[in-house]
Amino acid sequence: MDRDINKILELTKEIRIPLSVTFELTYNCNFNCVYCYQTPSKNRIQELSFFKITKILDVLKKNGCIYLKFTGGEPLIRKDFEEIYNYAYDRNFKISISSNGSLIDENYLNLLRKNKPELINISLYGATNKTYYNFTNTKNSWTITKNNILNLIKSNIKV
Repeated sequence: MDRDINKILELTKEIRIPLSVTFELTYNCNFNCVYCYQTPSKNRIQELSFFKITKILDVLKKNGCIYLKFTGGEPLIRKDFEEIYNYAYDRNFKISISSNGSLIDENYLNLLRKNKPELINISLYGATNKTYYNFTNTKNSWTITKNNILNLIKSNIKV
């Protein structure tokens, strides 16, 4: 079995099929982390439009992409994230999301319950509001993130 998988992986590499893609949807974020490498780019670089993103997703699908990770900044900060997510989901991508976890409200929970991602990766910056504040400069960010993680788990969404 492993030999067969290795053959497939070698073939996809030879003919340049992008099996897995990390798609940075935005540089923006609702946190202001002290270490963030995105900080110089925030609000300075224009994000791709929904139309351009869908065209890129179409090209990826046409060329054999299976796995798609949405990241950022904070991808959920985009006002059109739900539309982008649904567009990719409807094209049968296996989707994961890298997030700080703070914006997963009831609307996002409903979206993710309906169209489950493969995985949600959540960055953790400590285990108290004080530690989180020292890193993110955002009040109550640990409590909010922790509660959102628990809600994801209760919804049987892999975190």
